[in-house]
Parts: sequence; structure tokens; C-alpha cells
Amino acid sequence: MADGAAYKHLFQPISIGSMQLRNRIVMLPMIMSMDPRGEQWRSFLLRRAEGGYGAIIHGAIATDLLLSDKCWGEVGAVKSLTVALSRLVHDVHAAGAKMGVQLLQLNCYPQIVAIAQTFPNTPPQPLPEVQWVAPSAWVEPTPFIHGGNGIPGLQLRELTTMEIEDIIGKFAKAAGRCKEIGFDFVEVHGAHGVLPCQFFSPLDNHRTDKYGGDLKKRMRFGIEIVQGIKGSAGKDFPVLYRIPGEDNMAGGITLADSIAFAVELEKAGVDCLDVSIGVTADRVFLDQVAPTKERGEGTFVALASAIKKRVRVPVVGVGYIRTPQFAESLIAEGKVDLIGMGRQPITDPDWPKKAMEGRIKEIVACDSCNLNCWRGPFGPVPAGVPFCKMNYEAGREWELAHPKGK
Repeated sequence: MADGAAYKHLFQPISIGSMQLRNRIVMLPMIMSMDPRGEQWRSFLLRRAEGGYGAIIHGAIATDLLLSDKCWGEVGAVKSLTVALSRLVHDVHAAGAKMGVQLLQLNCYPQIVAIAQTFPNTPPQPLPEVQWVAPSAWVEPTPFIHGGNGIPGLQLRELTTMEIEDIIGKFAKAAGRCKEIGFDFVEVHGAHGVLPCQFFSPLDNHRTDKYGGDLKKRMRFGIEIVQGIKGSAGKDFPVLYRIPGEDNMAGGITLADSIAFAVELEKAGVDCLDVSIGVTADRVFLDQVAPTKERGEGTFVALASAIKKRVRVPVVGVGYIRTPQFAESLIAEGKVDLIGMGRQPITDPDWPKKAMEGRIKEIVACDSCNLNCWRGPFGPVPAGVPFCKMNYEAGREWELAHPKGK
């Protein structure tokens, strides 16, 4: 077929709360080695909006980075970030896409992050007052602590109730700031072993207070985050939640747990569920959250499909989705409502446009090598090294549009 009529479900508009997307294709948040205040990052995301993605979720930003200059180690950092993000959102809107941002909390209290591991031209070390924390005290046994900090043997203390409430409040305040900036929605990162995921996991949460114990109490942290955001940004401001479908590990989060959590999140006001995987301390982070092609297309779609049967809000399916034919079938068969892609938009920013125009043979498929596109959380990509071996232009959009001497 010569046009996108073959993918009529994929290109059908959809509403998420008060927001309508032009199609069902969502660019998932990727933390890449680019300063969110710079032209390189703006040009990179704008190129994907121009390529036809219905919604773009900005790479995860720690809540405190939207609220405090202290976390950046420089005066005026929050203002410069706000100005840059406002411009980015404006440009993405002009290209026809909706723009959201994923809000993040790692094992830091206060949320002082080694920003230089992700963004260039920022302080090289975390500030000394950082405290490493978790729902329950434990010692990190592996090279990959939740979220990629990677300090084997690191001791994490248990958060106090007051600190937990403070973190929940920061999610709410950060979401309010995002609305002021102009973002159309926020996504709470509650999967991949970050702090909300740890509170939900029986392997990580051994508390005996209201934030731990049985399933209902382990859901409280995530539910109160959503309620806080709705109270701060308004009931009409869409909230997505990245939920772990399971841990796939004895004693960890089960699909039944996640289905129950999804139902409660919907009651709390969540407008859409983005279903991925949970990761615990003794699992290999990258292999789980960025599945290789050997694991098959639609790696986590079955988890999303099971959750979709129990909720009324839209559900995003993720995990090595590469072809328009497969993406269309998932929506046409009612398995998911939206298609989420993280690495594929890096490889081919025009994936939606090519599918719509029937140029399927021109699509450049990501081969899930997990090399430099995944370097962001673990250190900057070296100078001169491409972000994507399949797409030399990825991350160089600004440079190529503004060659030196011209």
C-alpha cells in the first residue's frame, strides 16, 4: 500500500486525559549525554518532533534539578534550565507533537546528583552533603545501583517518614514547575529500580510503617506522588506513570501486584500507564530495561496487555518495537493503546513519517546494540564518537545545521 492507510490504528488520534495526540507513537525518555539547556539537545528532540512522533517525553530529570540551584552547584541554573525547556516545548509544539517530561528520584537525599556524569560543563562531583538512602537500609552488592550510580558496597540508610513526605512534595512542586514551563504532561518514573519502584518492591521495601509491609502499603508512595502532582498541577494536567510490570525474580514484584497497583493509580488520578520492567539490586540493569533483539519484538507488551484489561486509562506498550506492521497489530488487536519507543527514534527520527507515507523499506531499524545511546547515565560519550552507529547524525543535528565557517 502506497500510504499510511495500512496503519490506520497507529495513526489514529488518542486522548490522554485532557490532551490529544496526533497519533499513537510516543518517544520514550532517554537520558543521553547532552546538556538539557543546550542547542544540541533542543535540536535533537525537535528533529524527532518533526519526524512525526505524537508525543515526546523528555529524558528523566531529578525533581530537585527543577527546584534548586544548589543541586547544580551554580547560581541561576534553574532559571537557565526553565528558559531552555520553555523554548524546547514551544518548538516541539510548532512541529505538531506534545511534550512531556519524566520526573525522577534516585537514592539521594537531598537529591544531589553527579550531574557531570550526564551533562557536560557541570560540576565534576556530587556535593558532599549527599546522603544515600532507600526505603529500607541495605548495602549495594553490584556495580549498578538503582539508576546507574554504580558504587559496590555503598551503604544506604532507611528514609524517615518526614523525608519520604518531603520527596513526595518535591514531585508535586516539580510537576507544577513543569506545567509553568509549558509541558503538556509529566511522567513519574516508577520502574527500573528507581526509588518509587523500590518502595513498591517487596525485595527492597521491608518497612513496618505506613510506607511498607503488605501490598497496599507498598503502593502508598507512588499513589501519594500522583495525588500530590494532581494537587499541585491541577486535575486536568495529565500524569503518566511508568509502572514495572514485574521483577521476573523470586520474591519480587509480580504481574498480579502490578495489576492491583495500576487499578489504584487510576483511582488516584493517573491518566496513562507506561508499562516496563522492575529492576532490583542484584540484577543486571541494562540487560533488563534495554532488551536486545534476541528477546524478540514487543518484549514487555504482554505485561502491558494484562494491565490494560483491568484499567480504563490508555496503556503504553514498550520493548524492542521496531516495525510499523507489528506496532499496528498491537493496537488493532487491542493489546495496547500506544506504542512507546526509546532507542528507535534515535536511529530513525522519521520513523512515523516514513510509516505514514508507506516508505517502510526506508526505515532504519535500531539493532539494540546498547552502546553509546546508553552511555548518558554512565558517563559522557567521548568526543567524536557517534551516539548511534546506525545514524551518524543523531546528536549532531545542531552541528550539521550550523557548520563552522558558514
